[in-house]
Amino acid sequence: MGKVDDGFEFLSYRFRGKQIGLSKDAKGRLLRSVDAVASRTKKNITGHTTQPRRAENRLAQGLVEIDRLVRGWGDSFRDVDQRLEFKQLDQKISERIRDLLGWYSGQINGLEPNERSRALGIALLYDTPHRDIADDLK
Repeated sequence: MGKVDDGFEFLSYRFRGKQIGLSKDAKGRLLRSVDAVASRTKKNITGHTTQPRRAENRLAQGLVEIDRLVRGWGDSFRDVDQRLEFKQLDQKISERIRDLLGWYSGQINGLEPNERSRALGIALLYDTPHRDIADDLK
């Protein structure tokens, strides 16, 4: 279908001779996904530390989501032999995590301990909804 001397992209891979790398689009999608998780995490923290945290992802859950995303993505592209691309992506992801943690540090200044726990993503027993057993006996 055309010359392949300069390589070609197919199914998110970049083929050049016997080398298998990542397409530019695939790398961009991964970084946009990490950015989306970081953005959602910030949104879930901003202004919500006084409210009970029941299911919203906060910092801890956001970091776990990024970890799962990266591990799953890496497993999907384990055939890539151009490992330098992985190292470069790792550096960009680390920068995004560093930025998220720096932002988080600024957000928790002056918060009460319970608010810090909520921002971190740790549930408080006090936030557990109360159930009146007397109502169940009626």
